[in-house]
Amino acid sequence: MSAVTDYKELFKSFSSVRIGVIGDVMLDGWWSGSIDRLCREAPAPVVEVGQRKFSPGGAANTAMNLTALGAKVRLAGLTGRDDASAELLRQLGDSGVDATYVDQVAGLTTTTKIRISSGGQILLRLDEVAGETPAEALSRLAQCIPQLLQDQDAVVLCDYGAGALSGAVRSALFGRAAGTLGSSAGRGRASATCLGRTETGPGHPERPGSCRHARH
Repeated sequence: MSAVTDYKELFKSFSSVRIGVIGDVMLDGWWSGSIDRLCREAPAPVVEVGQRKFSPGGAANTAMNLTALGAKVRLAGLTGRDDASAELLRQLGDSGVDATYVDQVAGLTTTTKIRISSGGQILLRLDEVAGETPAEALSRLAQCIPQLLQDQDAVVLCDYGAGALSGAVRSALFGRAAGTLGSSAGRGRASATCLGRTETGPGHPERPGSCRHARH
């Protein structure tokens, strides 16, 4: 059997896979335009924005990719009650991701990362991030963990240090995924300690020694 055939069979098998994705959800923005002058106030280019695109990022991006492969995906995380959250949830819903467990928290800012580019070159990234994650929101998310993980074939934890996998959520996850294929992605440390079986993904380039397959 050729490698191409092997991949086709692998992708076909995704239609029967159920995956829970838990972690830091965010909205990525890509703004592009032209530059023909410098700012008067400082030696900085003026970008006349001609196009704005948004797409799910972080754990939401992982959920979108797995859904695109054919998996049935449940996503859990925290957002604010703002325009960024509305756009994020709209795109997730349109893509078939089950975002029932994404909690919109009053007073919380949805993490948004906007790249400003011109001529295909990224010039600047603007990050809008939440402050401290409310303990009440973490407790509500933690209470959903048993139901979210029920009947799942795998669980993916996405830790970008935004706080969704801290506190009560981390405690709820610790040890619950025993017997389930687990994977962690991102740059935070919390997720790698929550699963008995862990793969740390390419989001940890500064810590290559942490990449491992732990077998029991």
